[in-house]
Amino acid sequence: MMYQITLYDDCSNPIADGTVSYYVDSLEEFEEKWVPYAEKNMKERLKRYYRSKAGEIVTDYYSDSEKLNIVQQDEHAEILEEKSFEEKELDITLSNVYWCTTDFHIADLKYVIRKIKYNGKYLLVTKYDIKGIYRKKEFPDGTGYYCDTAEFYGNAICEVNLTPNFDCETMRNKYTTADAFLEDTIKCFVWIPIAESEKEEELQIQRLPVQELEWLLRDIPGEAG
Repeated sequence: MMYQITLYDDCSNPIADGTVSYYVDSLEEFEEKWVPYAEKNMKERLKRYYRSKAGEIVTDYYSDSEKLNIVQQDEHAEILEEKSFEEKELDITLSNVYWCTTDFHIADLKYVIRKIKYNGKYLLVTKYDIKGIYRKKEFPDGTGYYCDTAEFYGNAICEVNLTPNFDCETMRNKYTTADAFLEDTIKCFVWIPIAESEKEEELQIQRLPVQELEWLLRDIPGEAG
């Protein structure tokens, strides 16, 4: 049994918006992490989610298409293969939907890729676990860079634990070195689809190149971060 959750994509450009789908093994585990955030920030979306879960055809978009129903399931879904990967001391540049870029350093990025069969189609899906992340900011005179806490602006699909850094009294950052952010974490709790095919043999699990990692981590900058 697996579930597909289709929600409005908070990483999309408002003039060219749409939905995004995720996969979860358990609605109970998904709700444990997603519902507390939704209760505070997306109450109407949460109501639509529960209506869909109860059996109505309800979407999180300007459409009543059954394909966009928020909660769908496949009782016969299969996990065909699964592999884990790790990247150490990764420097990566992420962009929001307006192509504004931010440089990040990630001490440890772990991700798992699954091959699944869901409702007759084959997919590669992945989730990630980041530890030790910070933004790299250049000094105004161009002589080097300093470190600042990362920020997360995208879809509510991650548990985020980041070090507060701005001091409102001094109007300055508290920390500027990497060691202050080594325990900062971003943990994805849904399976994100990265490839789809009608034929299983066309999907091979392999280490993701930097360009695909940039897309996978797009929720960190989100729409405008």
